Amino acid sequence: MVTAEPDGKLSRRLWLIQFALIVGLNRRVLRAAYASLRTDAYPPFRRDQGGEESGADLR
Repeated sequence: MVTAEPDGKLSRRLWLIQFALIVGLNRRVLRAAYASLRTDAYPPFRRDQGGEESGADLR
């Protein structure tokens, strides 16, 4: 059992340790989520999503 000192230093220390642990875990989870969403498939670079371009239309 952890007892707190009368001036509250121990409770503040424990709070800071818990805060650092939670922040560290959140960073790790967010990094893993971001890494899982990254793909090598890119969208097409053209806005026109129509069929093939023919050489007769270009001048």
